[in-house]
Amino acid sequence: MSNSNVNKRHLSGSEKRKRRKLQEKLVETQRHSLDAFLSRNKSDESGSRGHDDVADAFVVNVATESDSKGGEQSKDVLHNDPVNIDEDPTATSVAQEEEPNITDDKDNKVKNEDNLDNDEYPLDIGMWPKQLTSGMVNYYLLNKPRSVGDMSTLKVTYTDRNISKSNFYCTKSNGEKVLREWLQFSDQSKCVYCYPCKLFCTSNVKLITGFNDWKKLSAVLKQHENSMNHVKAMLTLKKRSSILGRVNTQLLTQMKSEENYWREVLRRVAATVKLLATVAFRGHRENQESTRKGNFLHCIEYLAEFDAFLKEHLKRYSNVGKGNVNYLSHSVYDEFISVMAKKVIHSITSQVKKAMYFSIIVDSTPDISHMDQLTFILRFVDEKGDIQERFFGFLKIDGHDAAHLENVVLTYLQDLTLNIDYCRGQAYDNAANMSGKYTGQQARIQAQVDTATYVPCSAHSLNLIGISAAESCSGALHYFNFVQNVYTFFSSSTRRWNTFIQNMKDSNSKRLKRVIDTRWSARADAVSALKLNYAEIKNVLHDLSTDEREKPVGKLEAKKLKESFDLYETALMTVLWDKLLQRINSVSLSLQTTQSNLLLAVKLLNSLSDYIAVGRTNFDEIENSANILTNSRNYKEVRQKKRKLQFDESRVQLTGKQAFVVNTYNVICDTLIGEISRRSEVYKEVVKDFQIFFTDDPSQDEINTCVEKLGRKYAKDIDSTNLTEEVIHFLQYIKEEDVPTRDPGRLYKIVIDGLQSTFPNIETILKIFLTMPISNASGERSFSVLKRVKNYLRNSLNQQHLNELSMLYIENDITQQIDYDDVINDFAKQKARKVTI
Repeated sequence: MSNSNVNKRHLSGSEKRKRRKLQEKLVETQRHSLDAFLSRNKSDESGSRGHDDVADAFVVNVATESDSKGGEQSKDVLHNDPVNIDEDPTATSVAQEEEPNITDDKDNKVKNEDNLDNDEYPLDIGMWPKQLTSGMVNYYLLNKPRSVGDMSTLKVTYTDRNISKSNFYCTKSNGEKVLREWLQFSDQSKCVYCYPCKLFCTSNVKLITGFNDWKKLSAVLKQHENSMNHVKAMLTLKKRSSILGRVNTQLLTQMKSEENYWREVLRRVAATVKLLATVAFRGHRENQESTRKGNFLHCIEYLAEFDAFLKEHLKRYSNVGKGNVNYLSHSVYDEFISVMAKKVIHSITSQVKKAMYFSIIVDSTPDISHMDQLTFILRFVDEKGDIQERFFGFLKIDGHDAAHLENVVLTYLQDLTLNIDYCRGQAYDNAANMSGKYTGQQARIQAQVDTATYVPCSAHSLNLIGISAAESCSGALHYFNFVQNVYTFFSSSTRRWNTFIQNMKDSNSKRLKRVIDTRWSARADAVSALKLNYAEIKNVLHDLSTDEREKPVGKLEAKKLKESFDLYETALMTVLWDKLLQRINSVSLSLQTTQSNLLLAVKLLNSLSDYIAVGRTNFDEIENSANILTNSRNYKEVRQKKRKLQFDESRVQLTGKQAFVVNTYNVICDTLIGEISRRSEVYKEVVKDFQIFFTDDPSQDEINTCVEKLGRKYAKDIDSTNLTEEVIHFLQYIKEEDVPTRDPGRLYKIVIDGLQSTFPNIETILKIFLTMPISNASGERSFSVLKRVKNYLRNSLNQQHLNELSMLYIENDITQQIDYDDVINDFAKQKARKVTI
């Protein structure tokens, strides 16, 4: 036995009775405590005591004052002194209830939503104590007892008679029935009571103590409702209800006015949070005197210049000190950021669940504090048929091994309450830990969901294709090394850079760019800028090579670079690479859009390969363009090494042009064509399963083969029983509709426009195809936001706040649709607030 049980002292029955008597005495002394706050009409002072006391007309002093002052009270309603109805502590809770309407309650229902049954104020009239305190009377004036409800529940088991529904109505001489609102039935005592007499009548009346003789009930009810005591009680109920209702209405009006005031403040806070999603909110010192308050408070002050309400709020509450609120502090807008971010992610998650199928897109990068951040993107098709790629956050990772990444992805999907079984695609870069065929992350996900088709990022693949071509021969290597050296020479000195800028003919021309392997468009931008400013750069290099202000090393570098510009091969390579890289970059940009799909990728890659193949045979066109850049027309003669020939060999002497075409030009073009063909094969394999929908007049064998593959692979998603007939019907339909292009997005929108029931399996197949990703460009774009949000000034930003700010900025279209009132309601529910919201 514990010490607490041993030392516990139980009161005796006598002691309990003594304490109960003391409690009842205390209750009795407080019965008329309301009189201290009420004034009585003089005409009624000479009346008798007893029952007439409760019939007095009470006038609340505060109500009278408010009537005399008229509209003056509303001018500064937030600063009025609180109105006390009674000294009893329950009076405060009564005054704060919603505005009641007792006498007009025709349905005999409790109208106050906060009116809940409890031990202190039971709503069952049979559980009321014999003596009611003034606080209880006030409470029951505003909160009627429970309504009778269904008559079938009012049977009394210990008698042969049941109470009749007609007992709750009185019949007038003309036959009209009127509800007896004063009559209440107790489920606990199984008796009927007079509600007003229970509150105000002091006589010993049957309907006060409870009545259940159903045989005599009709006569007793008629006698009671015609008695003087009942009439006086009803009049008292009407007067008291009106007075308390008026006071309560004033309190509610004051509370509502205060609530509206703070809600207007918070609406402006929410709007400012929307505006400042990625920038720093806080300043050096956030007070009225500081000139470095931070972006948030400066925006509030700027808004106050044109907003009289906000200007007055800042005047009143800007320096209220500790313990008071103005709802402009950093803790408040941090809560708003959190609430709004949760609403955005809840909205996106709901869209994914409604779409059913989704694809995973992840990529990682280190942030400014050297922590690895894994961006998490989901691709799906919305109810309008548009493809969406939505950001779900940055996940901190501790390693890059496939097992760890798989665990992070699956855990986060569980946190989002999304089922991995509905995953139909994956898109990662070409790193081995992600794309590994046997132990990579894509293989691990496919081991759990065999329909989660892996698609390498097409933009990364194009970048790798360009890198392979740039490293395919010595001529290409030397050229890009030359391009980088030109940028380094000018960017390493501000004087050289300014000299270059001043010599540019067109001020809007592209500036020199550096070559970066990891940037998809870096090579294209660098070569384009070089070609555009070819003559100007050569002239500046000539001037710098003879400039006395330059150091000897600088003059020597300028001279060497100028000599490289004079080479005919340099002009040829500039024209060639600009032509190739501009086409590659254009294809890459098309594949980076969220609306791109696998069919588009295959078509663009095929067309790019054909374009390069045609250009391979048109070297003369490259020469003609190079002749515009330079006056030199001579190929560099390279002395060839002589080697001993075999008996079946003959010596071939190549001219300068032939050597360039064979050893450089053709090698670059062949490398590009070969790499495009090899890397596009994986996209063609995926599209092959769906090819019948994008081919004009496929054969019956092609249809049967395709249907068999789809039915086997997506057995859980489609019904393959009549799939062949459905496919043939659909192909015939789009043929008759004369659909100009067999674009999968267009076909899907045709189906969802009222044909889902006709082609249910076709809808599912096309949705799965559109759901499959083609690049992880959305992930790369999210990294740009990461660099802006978590910069060197905010390198200690915690993970949750990083995700919240990034979410509001990246998914800005959803952020702008957030309803301010919903945000404020969620903000108010998070914890108890010092003011009413």
